[in-house]
Amino acid sequence: MSTSTGSCPGSSSIAGCSRKPGHLLLQARVPGLSDGIRVISIVDRYLEHARVFVFDNAGEPEYETAFPILDCRLQRRLRDILDTQLADTVKARLILPDGRSSRVTPGDEPPLRSQERLYALAAPAGEL
Repeated sequence: MSTSTGSCPGSSSIAGCSRKPGHLLLQARVPGLSDGIRVISIVDRYLEHARVFVFDNAGEPEYETAFPILDCRLQRRLRDILDTQLADTVKARLILPDGRSSRVTPGDEPPLRSQERLYALAAPAGEL
């Protein structure tokens, strides 16, 4: 998953960012500039170009895309998918301020490969 934006939603936490198709022009975790921004990249079997943003809105996560999601069921589904991707500890890489990436460290939780998990959830539901 990668994140980019043209109008820079949540610009209160970043001085400036821009979007160029296929490129992320945002430096995450730069002290005093983008401390609260985390960007991850998942490179796995299936090609994905998710453009989902999560903002902290007074302690509550606010999920946004390039267009509004008005259906509550779709909002919940989007949150579930994004939460699964953000929990990936097998294929996820944290994008560092200098543009390099480092593997996400799993901690105490069992390894999670988000694409396999989402595929397993979609297959019985007939979403493939």
